Amino acid sequence: MQQASQARSLTNVRALRDMEHAFRVAYSRDEDGGTPALKPPASTPDGATTLNHIEQTAEALREAEQRIRELEERGGQLLRVARANLQKAKVSIDASEARALKAEHRANEAEEDAKHCREWLRRIHEGLEQLPQMSGSSEH
Repeated sequence: MQQASQARSLTNVRALRDMEHAFRVAYSRDEDGGTPALKPPASTPDGATTLNHIEQTAEALREAEQRIRELEERGGQLLRVARANLQKAKVSIDASEARALKAEHRANEAEEDAKHCREWLRRIHEGLEQLPQMSGSSEH
């Protein structure tokens, strides 16, 4: 199927080149570079060949238009997917930032609690050191 499509494409390209050449030959500038002048045909035009070239050119244009529509649709699909992925990523980032802020808040609270506990331990230790020593006790 792909080979048939490529063969049609080559045929269409040849037809377009033949049409372009025919137009260039038919319309050329006169010797003084003025307006285009229609040259008389070098030979009697073959109506069937001309019609065939026109049909091939029209087919090439239809195929090109169809390919353009397909590419535009594919581009639209890719754009929609990219937008959806971007939105999902944004939601994920926002959720991650919220979790990070909560974790930072908990860490700050834990640090404050640890300071408070160290202060109480220091006070208890100082209070124990100020107690009178018991005689006969080897403990501190």
